[in-house]
Amino acid sequence: MLRGALVDCKSKQLRHSTVVYNVSLAMLLMAVVGTFLYYSYKGRMSPEQASIKKRQDYEHIVGRLGQLQTAREKGKGLITKLPLWDTRAAAAHLR
Repeated sequence: MLRGALVDCKSKQLRHSTVVYNVSLAMLLMAVVGTFLYYSYKGRMSPEQASIKKRQDYEHIVGRLGQLQTAREKGKGLITKLPLWDTRAAAAHLR
């Protein structure tokens, strides 16, 4: 009679610890998946924000190309900021 009670108590304890273990692991898994989904969708832009950013990028690129074109016209095609060599002034200086 006592032996049967101890076996029954052991099986209840094992069942209880198994349920607690499974529930805690399920909650941990849901927390990890929920955190991953939250951070992956948090940074995503709305379509309006994406179009605004695309427009700003386009305007920035066009502005930089305009500055480069102006600099090339000003420097007559030179990319560097070196001064142009005027041959008449150099020849007068050498005489």
